[in-house]
Amino acid sequence: MITVKSVVLVLISPLKFAFILCLFAILSRVFKRSKFERIFFGVAIGWVLVFSQPYVADLLLFPLEYAQKEEVPPSLSNQSSRYVFPLACYYQTHTTIPEISRWPECSLLRMLMAKNLAQHYDAKIIVTGGFFLHDKNVNYAERAAHFFIQQGWPKNQLLVQKTGSNTREELLAVKSIVHNSPVIIVTSATHTYRVERLAEDLNINAKVVSASYNSGGKLTPYLRLPSAEALLQSQSAFYEYLAILKYHLQRLQ
Repeated sequence: MITVKSVVLVLISPLKFAFILCLFAILSRVFKRSKFERIFFGVAIGWVLVFSQPYVADLLLFPLEYAQKEEVPPSLSNQSSRYVFPLACYYQTHTTIPEISRWPECSLLRMLMAKNLAQHYDAKIIVTGGFFLHDKNVNYAERAAHFFIQQGWPKNQLLVQKTGSNTREELLAVKSIVHNSPVIIVTSATHTYRVERLAEDLNINAKVVSASYNSGGKLTPYLRLPSAEALLQSQSAFYEYLAILKYHLQRLQ
């Protein structure tokens, strides 16, 4: 079943959007609308050329990833109870590849950063996430807990909340544990702004730390050959801008 979200995910992908424009161009040729055919093909080619340029991707990502400077490790208050919480990303269930390879880069970087910070502050790690994976019988939080235990993290320093299919639900699950105690939230740099706003809305005493960046933070103009990686980075930026827009619209309701 086609949903609004699935349509949006297609449209924010520069490559998929260009493909749709090419389909419209082909239809225009079939119906002998040469003017529209040229427009659709021209926009499709230009769209891919622009958003496959690494500098354009850097410009899109800069406001998301470098709006403020971070301290790693971050400075916290002197309150005694502290927690580290890596937001869920994903885990592959429909595969036979080795366990460690089932974790995408965003998951691995968040969890490894969380482990380092928890060791630095002698803090407990909180993992959340419900049954949102490809295999609905597999719980994300359980797999994340298993990962930390495999990495030698003490089981008694691990708190597992098996709920949450989006950022807000995960933060609510964490709030039920930390209450007013300080917590370090680990996520990807593109999500930092939105996570900070959501944490403030929920009155969570949080410091957000970025575990991964999609850009180098350079604003000096440069020109390179088109890149498939830049297309993915542009898509990530479009997704987050729409997510931020959705967040602000929901606050107005």
